[in-house]
Amino acid sequence: MNMPTASSIFWSSWREAGRIERRLSPRQKWNKLARIYLRDAFIVDCIVKDISRSGARLLLANENYVLDGFHIQVSGTTRKLKVAKVWKDGAVVGVRFI
Repeated sequence: MNMPTASSIFWSSWREAGRIERRLSPRQKWNKLARIYLRDAFIVDCIVKDISRSGARLLLANENYVLDGFHIQVSGTTRKLKVAKVWKDGAVVGVRFI
């Protein structure tokens, strides 16, 4: 039996809500409250819908506040994670950790 390589996993595609999936590390459902910050100023609340080692999918309370780069802070933590926007579909945003 042939085991898939990292490359074949990365480039294999499947549909999830109209998007082509191409990530090495699978996402886990999370559904945790978080806040988005820009330069230490609170911008908007969000929900981290799912997360992986490389990024996350966020559901924003207001879709008008998405920039190319920002920080998220999950409720109950003090750490702010720096992220970059990868894609946006209405109030749902895909980000990668940087």
